[in-house]
Amino acid sequence: MQGAVRAGACSLIEDGLDIPPGHVLSTQVCVVGAGAAGVTLALELAGRGADVMLLEAGGMKANKISSSDLAGEVLSLEHHAPLPDCRSRQLGGTTALWVGRCLPLDPVDLERRDYVPDSGWPIQWAELDRYYPRANEYCHAGAYAYTTTTALPGAPESLVPGFRDGALITSYIERWSPPTHFGRHYRGALATNKRIRVLLNSACTEVDLDPEHRRVNAVSVTTAPGRRFQIQAQTFVLAGGGLETTRLLLASNRVDHEGIGNRYSHLGRYYMGHLFGSIAEIQFSGDPRRTIYGFERDADGVYCRRRIWLAPETQRREGLLNTAFWSTNPPAANPEHRNGILSSAYIALSLPLVRDILAAPAIQKAFCGNASEPSYWPHVRNILLDLPQASLYTMQYLYRRFFTERRIPAVFVYSPVNRYDLYYHAEQAPSRDSRVVLAADADRLGMPRLRVDLRYSAQDVDSVVRAHEVLAREMHDHQRVASIRYKQDDVHGHVLEQAVDGFHQMGTTRMASSERHGVVDEHCRVHGVGNLYVCSSSVFPTAGHANPTLTIVALAVRLADHIGSGR
Repeated sequence: MQGAVRAGACSLIEDGLDIPPGHVLSTQVCVVGAGAAGVTLALELAGRGADVMLLEAGGMKANKISSSDLAGEVLSLEHHAPLPDCRSRQLGGTTALWVGRCLPLDPVDLERRDYVPDSGWPIQWAELDRYYPRANEYCHAGAYAYTTTTALPGAPESLVPGFRDGALITSYIERWSPPTHFGRHYRGALATNKRIRVLLNSACTEVDLDPEHRRVNAVSVTTAPGRRFQIQAQTFVLAGGGLETTRLLLASNRVDHEGIGNRYSHLGRYYMGHLFGSIAEIQFSGDPRRTIYGFERDADGVYCRRRIWLAPETQRREGLLNTAFWSTNPPAANPEHRNGILSSAYIALSLPLVRDILAAPAIQKAFCGNASEPSYWPHVRNILLDLPQASLYTMQYLYRRFFTERRIPAVFVYSPVNRYDLYYHAEQAPSRDSRVVLAADADRLGMPRLRVDLRYSAQDVDSVVRAHEVLAREMHDHQRVASIRYKQDDVHGHVLEQAVDGFHQMGTTRMASSERHGVVDEHCRVHGVGNLYVCSSSVFPTAGHANPTLTIVALAVRLADHIGSGR
């Protein structure tokens, strides 16, 4: 086996290039995609006694050749990141890129809300809640505890003295994974499990549907131009991420000419991400030393962070999309912050030889902005004027970032004047007009590329602005603990200017109880196809404000339960 990669003491992870063209392999369950969902599924199914073949289009690490296959057409680059930046072809998938933020969806996210068209999940939140503890374990996010009282006993209940939960809630937290790279961490477990066969450099390029449109006969796998083999299985699960899973279903159109699961033209539609950024500053009153602005750690050393969250009752009363806020640093790229710590971080993340070690490209861009020729002298001046503090913090940060088991997720600096940027992370409402379709050109393996049209609506933008207004009323007018100041006069325009995503790929294979309203059913099975499932954030009917990874893993454990039970 020339191309095999030794991945454990007892076994090998294979390279698909070693499979002879035209060969047919067989297994019980074939999982396409070895990211968070696929790795979790493979391990869970094997633990239930199933034989699993896990396909990964990339290798052990990302490379330029396989990454080029992810390129496509983005109609609005001002609202969507370049497609190769959003995904990674390698064992572990995009967990190679994520920052590790973990929190579950909120019960309100699964509700049918009259002011959110096409909202409502076909499952209850309690059903999803059963699987979050196991998802926390896979993500190494610590205990399934997401309130200050359960996660941080003895700590102040609120992030700012004198604030009481009501229209806003500050006693809920988020947790941070180390972050877990599923390829690196679970590589040994995959390689040594006798029920799992991992094939790298094996891109699934077609799902072969039977003439009756009822079952999948096989999937075609392409390892290089002109080299194909097939896999037959009792059950198939597409877990290649929201965009790639949708591309595969659209491109598998020999039997269903509009793509599999697309009888009512839902496939590729309802594409959602999130809205995030900062349009305001928040000025807290009281003692700045008592304002909780950064990370805390629980008893197990897991990094936790508080949020200012719109209570569900507030969302319903005001007709708002789910939104959360955090206090954060001023933009690091602007040296007017006069902070040596932020200037040190900015310089490090903008130097070509250093930045790739410190963070993924998307994080670099978000932190450093889009300046093509950054000016370093003002930042050097900040460092020199703040040298003792900047030097001490940099040494502490580097230690906690590279020499401890859990990396500190980000830099947050204390404000002696109790003023911070106010960061928001908000839900995007589902819309049929926000979608992905196949483009005219193809990648090197013959797969049609994607054309992406992510659209933010007036409702999305207006909800963010009105959420700020609710926060201002509650914190200033009602409780007198803080006030906010907008950065620009055109507040709506500022929100739209920052509305950029592509990393949280939700909605394109939405879950619904009927194929008239979605692509997959409540068990994530493609409507009308008895043995084909999708495990991805693309099944989310609505987005919530939470990053999707934890919920993706929870759905993977739930799907393993369903498949393993033979229902």
